[in-house]
Amino acid sequence: MWLTCELASVYLNRGRLDEAMDLFTRCYEYWDTDGAGHPDAKVQYVVTLTNSAHILQFWGQPQQALQRCQVALPLARTGNYAAALAHVLAVTGTIYRTLGRLDEAEVHLRESLRILKEQAHPHLLLNSFVLRDLAWVERSQGHTEKAKLHLIQALNAAESIGNALGEIRMLHPLRQVYHDLGQIAEAETTEQRISQLADRYSIPDALVQAVATDWLP
Repeated sequence: MWLTCELASVYLNRGRLDEAMDLFTRCYEYWDTDGAGHPDAKVQYVVTLTNSAHILQFWGQPQQALQRCQVALPLARTGNYAAALAHVLAVTGTIYRTLGRLDEAEVHLRESLRILKEQAHPHLLLNSFVLRDLAWVERSQGHTEKAKLHLIQALNAAESIGNALGEIRMLHPLRQVYHDLGQIAEAETTEQRISQLADRYSIPDALVQAVATDWLP
């Protein structure tokens, strides 16, 4: 089952979501039944259930995704599962953001960010996504300067791991925030960086636009 879980994560990272969901479902069902006696069963159940919630959220099914997170979150709190807890908090915060429940989104995202900062080796990619979603909440609340600072931090995290698509994912909302603040020169420079990255790494226009629109509610 370990290899099945690993393969599910590979499929998720490559955007093969149907296959990933099928495998994650098999995994969390196993850890909840036949594999429940394993010492790592609980954390594996939390991880695979959270990943399936992430896919449901991407598919536009936030209520179903939230139900899974509401099962995973209390379990993650009962053990020494900091990484898994940060992940489920992040996904839950994103779901609440999508549902327009901004206060709940902010609480979950801030807790996730706090846990990530406490780790000796934080998950920088997850950290960048949490910062980006927190920035979205702050922008919606009228705290545009705070949003800008968090987006710059998110961009720095993506840059530090050499994730070009991650950089583009952070640059799009940063450009919008610069426009909100009337910082037009910075917005134009940011737009140029997006084009340069897309050209340098041969990222298709459709993918560039896809990561632009996932900043939207």
